[in-house]
Amino acid sequence: MAAPSSRRSVVKAIGLGTGGVVFAGLGASYWARSPERPARTPRFGIARGSAATACALPTQSARQRELQVAAWLAFATMAPSARERLLAALEELADSLEARAHPLGLDLSDESPEELAEREAPWLLPIWTAARTIARRCFLAGDRSLAVLVHGAGAALPTALASFDPFAEAGTDADLRLARFLSWPISAAVRVKTQADTLSKLRARSQSPKSTLALCIDAAVQSVDVATIEADTALRMHTLRTRLSRFARKKCKDCESPADVIDALSGGLPQAPALDWLELGSGEAFVVPRLSAVTRRDAFLRELDELSARVIVNDG
Repeated sequence: MAAPSSRRSVVKAIGLGTGGVVFAGLGASYWARSPERPARTPRFGIARGSAATACALPTQSARQRELQVAAWLAFATMAPSARERLLAALEELADSLEARAHPLGLDLSDESPEELAEREAPWLLPIWTAARTIARRCFLAGDRSLAVLVHGAGAALPTALASFDPFAEAGTDADLRLARFLSWPISAAVRVKTQADTLSKLRARSQSPKSTLALCIDAAVQSVDVATIEADTALRMHTLRTRLSRFARKKCKDCESPADVIDALSGGLPQAPALDWLELGSGEAFVVPRLSAVTRRDAFLRELDELSARVIVNDG
């Protein structure tokens, strides 16, 4: 999914779309977590030609898994203040929509649903874009000439795939440079050593529209630990999901369908580990930049340094 660039796209993506219902749907999944299975370490491969286009349309189960992972990563890595801001905005949105839908209702909000969506988009959309993209199993080029695939280690790498290390230097090789760009949430991310207070600071900073940070993934997020979401927060999300699901599930051309997201989350939270290719040591976190910061590497690393996050693997 390409990152929406226009304000119209923002409204589509955040209004009753993915940026809203996806997180509210997590409340219903709080008590319906999928059973865990042993983690496998997959590899990354580059596919070309027909092998690349074969991954353009994931199976229904694969897409459901991607949406579950994206929703979990986006919400679980938010600071408490960001979660509260999101829930408050969604509750305000639900109030407004319910008032407008009732024949005798009066919307007392100073903002329309579209204006509310535009207000929250600058901080929320970059987080969702990173989460939705990193959850993919296939990163396909626009011309479909090349794709990066996440391949499980339980079987040999197919001969149609060339082994690819997204953390290695691409050099001048055009295909490798393209592959790194396609898989940007992985290739541009860094592993850092953090204390608990540092992790909290990183997540709080990612709420700022001016930040270069999007996701800060630690072991608790990887293990899909529902204890990281307080019971009252889960209850609010469950209530919001019920309220928002009463409205028509509109399709949109340039964003994920809310209906698809709700259906995916009805199956529960994703199986652990959330990202089955990522292994984290004690006190480590995987920090993913915003798409807008991929070409501003120095600014990204400088912000990490300002927050006392020590980069232990700086791959590029």
